[in-house]
Amino acid sequence: MIKNSSKGKTLEQVLPLVTLFKVPKLIVIDVDKFLLAADELVDCVRATFPNQKLVIRSSASDEDGTQNALAGEYDSVLNVSSSDPEAIRRGIETVISSYTRKGPRLGGDEVIVQEMVLNTSMSGVVFTHDLNTGAPYYVVNYDDVSGLTNTVTSGGGEYANRTLYIHRESSRSLRSERFQRLMHAVQELEAVMGSQFLDVEFALGQDLTPYLL
Repeated sequence: MIKNSSKGKTLEQVLPLVTLFKVPKLIVIDVDKFLLAADELVDCVRATFPNQKLVIRSSASDEDGTQNALAGEYDSVLNVSSSDPEAIRRGIETVISSYTRKGPRLGGDEVIVQEMVLNTSMSGVVFTHDLNTGAPYYVVNYDDVSGLTNTVTSGGGEYANRTLYIHRESSRSLRSERFQRLMHAVQELEAVMGSQFLDVEFALGQDLTPYLL
């Protein structure tokens, strides 16, 4: 069972344990350390991801714990060039600034810098129970048109409101290969996490590889 942790730390923990989801390469940056040594940490990002496109994502202290499901609450910055130190710095600062929308930061915040998944066929969020009723349904909110990975979590875009409900006991009856692969990966993740109450940000590649974001 994965211990309760931040979104970034959870991704680091599950990376070697899942076989059906692919976790894009990432590093987790402590916000307080970044505020003290931004140049050093930007250099670390550039060395970790040479000549790559990056996504800079939130991992706030109040995000995605056992008591919260805050997918999309904070900003993400896509298509950041790892060869542009100022773009990396601005991206990290943008995400950090979004943490103050609900009030002053409480400490313990992080930022995820991750290899960006390109050429996706679908992306979105899977809730492993209905959020409103707790009913035993997988609820898949997805975008299979735009090719972007953040439209569902950000609530933006005309293709961000597609939803599929799958009863937990009927997931094996799915005929769609893309949803079959996604559900198999989500069910493996549930076993790894030791929980059936998850919200899972995902993307599918053109070859239907499931990516855990």
